[in-house]
Amino acid sequence: MFNAVLNRTINTEAASAALRAVAEMAAALGAGAVLMAAPIAAAAPALGLAGFGANGVVAGSAAAGMQAGIGNIAAGSAFATLQSAAAGGYGAAVVAGAVQGAGGVIASSAGAVAFLRNKKSPGNDDVEEDEEHALSEKADGEEGNGRGKNGEDNENRVAEL
Repeated sequence: MFNAVLNRTINTEAASAALRAVAEMAAALGAGAVLMAAPIAAAAPALGLAGFGANGVVAGSAAAGMQAGIGNIAAGSAFATLQSAAAGGYGAAVVAGAVQGAGGVIASSAGAVAFLRNKKSPGNDDVEEDEEHALSEKADGEEGNGRGKNGEDNENRVAEL
């Protein structure tokens, strides 16, 4: 009876861990899919938070601090490209491509993690080893001389099972 309760606890913990892993992978796949499907919709809030606006750099923002530190902004630089993307110019395509690439990396990484977790399912190998160990102990305990019922060698019995 106690073993049945213990086994249920172990199975519940394993199920909980598996559900947590599935939820994490689903979140990563979902985030990657959103970034790939709507890159500008995902990038626009980040550009706005950084201080890149449709009418230029927002005063007092992180982008304004970077611009003050850089000085003259060269055309085609990363800063100019981000500002152009926020304003809907040529930088939008560049930022969209970068965001889509990041989304692809996130989604494929989640897929790779799922593949690797499923490839080696934890506990399966240990269960077989534990069963073999339990059979070996049972065989040892039946006759104190290393022999099981009917005088069989315990090693042979374990190997047959």
